[in-house]
Amino acid sequence: MTKEKSTYALFLILLTGLGLRIYCALDPMLHPWDERYHALVAKNMMEHPLEPRLYAETPLPYNYQNWTSNGIWLHKQPLPLWAMALSMKLFGVHEFALRLPSVLLSTLSILLTFGMAMLLFGKTGIALTAAFLQAVNGLAIELAAGRAATDHIDTFFLFFVELSAFLLLVQFKKSQHTRRFLLLAGVACGLAILSKWLQALIAFPLLAVIDTGRKTKRQWLSGFLLLGLATLAVALPWQAYAYLHFPREYAWEMHFNNLHLTQGLEGHGQAWWYFIDHLRMNVNELIYPILLWFFGLSFLALLHSRPAQDLRIFTALKARFSGKKREALFPPHRLKGSARAYFFLLTYMLLPLIFFSFAKTKMQGYLLFTFPAYFITTGLFINYLWRDFSRFRKWRTGLIALIFLLALRYGFERVSPFSSHEAQKQAKTWLTQKKFPPKSVLCNTPCPIEWMFYTHCTAYAYIPSRALLDSLRKEGYHIFVLDDGKLPHEIAEDPKITILRQPRNLRICKE
Repeated sequence: MTKEKSTYALFLILLTGLGLRIYCALDPMLHPWDERYHALVAKNMMEHPLEPRLYAETPLPYNYQNWTSNGIWLHKQPLPLWAMALSMKLFGVHEFALRLPSVLLSTLSILLTFGMAMLLFGKTGIALTAAFLQAVNGLAIELAAGRAATDHIDTFFLFFVELSAFLLLVQFKKSQHTRRFLLLAGVACGLAILSKWLQALIAFPLLAVIDTGRKTKRQWLSGFLLLGLATLAVALPWQAYAYLHFPREYAWEMHFNNLHLTQGLEGHGQAWWYFIDHLRMNVNELIYPILLWFFGLSFLALLHSRPAQDLRIFTALKARFSGKKREALFPPHRLKGSARAYFFLLTYMLLPLIFFSFAKTKMQGYLLFTFPAYFITTGLFINYLWRDFSRFRKWRTGLIALIFLLALRYGFERVSPFSSHEAQKQAKTWLTQKKFPPKSVLCNTPCPIEWMFYTHCTAYAYIPSRALLDSLRKEGYHIFVLDDGKLPHEIAEDPKITILRQPRNLRICKE
């Protein structure tokens, strides 16, 4: 393929990825988990970017350990929230402005996957295949649009982890300015920490794979030092600020982060094989034979690598794993000089997979940042089928087509192009028409987050005690109560309380 054609193909892939993400980001209302919480905190950070709050005001007592109803909100790192707040500051407080940063970064991640594949293998076909698979990946699209839990947080995390890995590969290929790219990779790693947390440190084992055996011990250690210092310089200031200004909340959130390793929190406890099982739904149903082939290829590439030549056991293994059948499955030209690239991908895939498999709390978005490695591996496998499997053309073509069709199928299912949003539009229209005076408190709504995002009231899911209601009045608050048909008589008949009635067929949120 000529350079002009490959550039045109990449442009079409990026356009496809962007279009799919924009389409889903046009959903007319906030999604329940976790987008509505991120949206409300980002809205409140528009005016106070260094004070992340779920409730802009807290007229009633709250439990600071409950991230769904507290005041200061440190449940997530601030970078995605800052980006969402800035976007809404520029374009207005609405859903698409909220999702725009994720849409753009998710699309740019496709370009990074193309770049990583080119740096690893130098083959346009592999790179374009990997980019296409990421462009149509259903989970990546859903998360960028806020449709699935961990949404914008994991989308930002994917981008900055991938950017860090890409810059590490650039410094490997460059003979000059390697320190500059190491520093930039550290900055990207620090931004990844500010997007989610310490899983971003995957950059360090990736650097070890890249640089082992090609630098002196002193150069190797200095590379790690540069990467570490740049990472700390970016990630540490916010941690120090949050610890000093919100010590109680910060200490609890650090403890809560650790609990993810030892407890299945909030109904997300899963078996150790959860992520392995979900690879078929989140990456491709044929990923298992592809990975088995890639593991075998990586093992044989290790046997053919220069360090293995001096070890007798590897020489014996190399002789054992030889022959025409082996060469048909693992052609010799794919074994020489490729071990480092293969082990870079293995590290990128397996270290997070093993770590999160042993953690008790599991959610499908946790491994999104490793998906580029799976897409590149799939691109490598398709390249092998196309170039080295010529004796079985019908089987080859059918298998390649099936891989693409399965990828498109899951993408199509998650995009859901024929689903109706009419009910959401009606709910939003009714909700945004409600006007509240300053210092208004709405009680007894199952959807307090949506009420606070779309209106200017402070909302709660319960009716406070009579003493608390009297205290609110004394402080000058206007009290509203949503009628669910079960209001106590003293509330329904209180002339100082305004009763709101919501149409029965109207559903503001998924409770």
